[in-house]
Amino acid sequence: MAMVGAAATEVQRGQERKNQLLEIMVDAAKSVLERPESRRGPYVIADSDLKHSPRVDLG
Repeated sequence: MAMVGAAATEVQRGQERKNQLLEIMVDAAKSVLERPESRRGPYVIADSDLKHSPRVDLG
């Protein structure tokens, strides 16, 4: 029975980490969109890709 509890705890930790990482990525995308284009650099994902993500609402 302890193994079931440990597995559930591990799943919960994994979900919490997933949520933390998603929040970090969403914050990063919002930050990029707030910068002037001249300060973004060539490596940044295009606005259209950031704004139209099917999984995340960037506002």
